[in-house]
Amino acid sequence: MNDKAFDLLSRLLLVLILLVSIFPFYWMLANSVKSDMDIFADPLGLPAEAQFANYLVAWAQADLGSAFINSAIATGTAVTLIVVTGALAAYPLARMRFRGRTFFLILFTAGLIVAHEVVLIPLFNLFNTLGLLNSLWSVILTNSAFGLPLTIFLFWQFFRDVPLELEEAARIDGCGSLDFLWRILLPLSKPVIGSVIIFQGLFTWNEYLFALTFLRERGGKTLPVQLQVFFSDYSTNWALLFAALVMATLPVIVLYLSMQRSFVKGLTAGAVKG
Repeated sequence: MNDKAFDLLSRLLLVLILLVSIFPFYWMLANSVKSDMDIFADPLGLPAEAQFANYLVAWAQADLGSAFINSAIATGTAVTLIVVTGALAAYPLARMRFRGRTFFLILFTAGLIVAHEVVLIPLFNLFNTLGLLNSLWSVILTNSAFGLPLTIFLFWQFFRDVPLELEEAARIDGCGSLDFLWRILLPLSKPVIGSVIIFQGLFTWNEYLFALTFLRERGGKTLPVQLQVFFSDYSTNWALLFAALVMATLPVIVLYLSMQRSFVKGLTAGAVKG
């Protein structure tokens, strides 16, 4: 009976967590097809008459097409740089023996504690000097740098537990270090790569502070910054804002659903030694 009670309690708790998790999306979706008057009258209820035209108006008014393209370019490029650079940095730390490798590992992972606000002004001055302000490269390079510490740690954790015999066999077959990394380690690291893509893709897609500071030209902003057009000094167009938020959230949901099998495996990769 104790086991049954525990099982029932666990299921109820999971259902509660599920409801709490999906409620914000329901609230956003329901209000995206209402008028502002209906939102204020009943913010939690279903719309009396769905106004799907909100999506078309929001898309045109905020020029979301350009913003989507900018966010997709910034996110795709940054995630690619993070995966490639993180794997190249983690390989020698995990597979090679040299003086100071523990220090370098600690130095890389220490980046996890660096606050974005601390480096905002120095980065602004640096990009201004390099002529990269109002360029997507300013956001791409910054997000790549902040994504590397966690990525290096995840790859390092996985690479160190790959059997040494596998590398020795590859060496006998003529594989160099880069060949072994490219042909053997990276294909084995698909769960880690999937987790990195989800984590860093979500972070870069939703990143606001750096994009707001570095991208100021019309037509060159990413999606989170472009959503500001629905705010004014005296009012906010909530219906159009909710519609735009739904459209901005969908790519992230699709990304997670397409790579969810790799997500948990990547988080636990290297946690248990064989």
